[in-house]
Amino acid sequence: MRQSIIVIGPGAWGQALAITCHRANPRQSIHIIGKKGQDVTGEQIAPEVNSIQQISYSNVLSSVLKVHTPVIIATPSHAITDTLTALKNLNHCGHILCTAKGLIDNDDVFYPHELYNKMNPKTRSFSYLYGPTLADEVLENLPTQALLASTSKKSQDFWQNELHSDHFQTLVSQDMRGLAWCSVFKNIVAILSGCMKACNLGYNAQALLVTHATRELKSLIKDNQGCEKTAYSLAGLGDIVLSATSGQSRNFKYGHSIVKQTVPPKKLPEGILNLKRLQKRIHALKSKKLTLFTLAQDCITQPKQCRALLIQWLKGQVSAAI
Repeated sequence: MRQSIIVIGPGAWGQALAITCHRANPRQSIHIIGKKGQDVTGEQIAPEVNSIQQISYSNVLSSVLKVHTPVIIATPSHAITDTLTALKNLNHCGHILCTAKGLIDNDDVFYPHELYNKMNPKTRSFSYLYGPTLADEVLENLPTQALLASTSKKSQDFWQNELHSDHFQTLVSQDMRGLAWCSVFKNIVAILSGCMKACNLGYNAQALLVTHATRELKSLIKDNQGCEKTAYSLAGLGDIVLSATSGQSRNFKYGHSIVKQTVPPKKLPEGILNLKRLQKRIHALKSKKLTLFTLAQDCITQPKQCRALLIQWLKGQVSAAI
C-alpha cells in the first residue's frame, strides 16, 4: 500500500503539485495542509482539484503526518523555517520536497537544505523542485518540466516516481546551492522586467536583461560553491525567461506597479521578501557582481528614476561583456 503524500501550502502552486501527484499515481492519497486555524474552503480550491476524491484538506498537520510520510513544501519562502521546525517537532524523517522559492532569514544558516541538515543531521532526504512552472498551466495539464535537485539518489528516484506523468517531467541535479540561488534570482529579474515594461523600454531591453542576468547568475552560483551550468538549466535560464516575460508573475506585476505608481499586490511577492533578507548579507557574499540585486533595490526606493537607472545598467553591460 502506497503512503499518503502531504502538500503543505493550499495555494495555487500547492494545488498544482497535489494534482500532479494524482496524475502520476491516481490511487495515491494526498492531503493538502493549510495554515493552522484557517479552514480551506471550496472557493479556494481549483475545480480540477476539488473533484478528486483522493485529495483531502486539513489545517492540522499532526492529524495526518507520520514519521516517514513524504512531504512537499509549497509555502511562501518566509514560512520555510517554521515548516521545517514543525516537521522536526513531530519527529518526521521522511522525504521532503521544497518548492518554496527563497533563502533562510537566519544568522547561522542561509539555505533551506542546510537548515534541514542541521535539524536532521542523520538524514539525506531533502530535495528542491524549481523551474518554469506556472501553477495555472500545471493545473490545466499543459507540458511542464522542472529541475529536481537532491544529493540522495534515493530521493531523486522517489520524487520522480511520484511526479512524472505524460505532461510533467523532471530532470535531476545534485547542485543544491545552485538551485537555491536560481529560485531567488529569477524573482529579482522578474521585478526588473516589470519595471522595464512599465518604462516602455521595449522587448529588446527585456531580452538584454534575460541575457545579462543569466551571466550574472552563473557568476553568483560559482562564487557560492555551486555548479555554473545550473545557470543555464530549467531552474536558471528557463525560469528567468518565464518570470521576465509572463504577466502572470507576481514579481513582474510588482515591478510594473512600482513605475506606474499603481496599487501593488496585497501580498508582497517573493522577490521583495528575499531582497529584504539579502540586504543583511549582500556585503558578506563573495561575489562583487550583484548588480541586479542593488539595481532592483534602487528601482524600488527611487521609482521616478527607474527608467534612468535601467538605461544606465544596460549601457554598463557593454563593457562588462567585453
